Amino acid sequence: MTPIETVDNSNALTFWVGCEACSCFRGGVDKRYWKIARHLVEKDIIKPYSDSRCDYEDSPERLEYYLDFQTAGLSRTILYIHKKLKEEFGQ
Repeated sequence: MTPIETVDNSNALTFWVGCEACSCFRGGVDKRYWKIARHLVEKDIIKPYSDSRCDYEDSPERLEYYLDFQTAGLSRTILYIHKKLKEEFGQ
């Protein structure tokens, strides 16, 4: 994750945490949570945004974008669950 210089809604200079490779602007999670989430999304086990659909024939770029935003949403959930379990069971 790298700080990306941008402007906010009032046109004031600000920095967002983001990934320049995928143009995603979010806090990010450990890669292990991302990998777990990606596996679950690709296997069609869990998708956090179930109302969102992607026709796999659209284009490789659209498919990759779809998988990325589904994975991002789920990886944050996996991180949250891991933290809660760690608090509860102390591991």
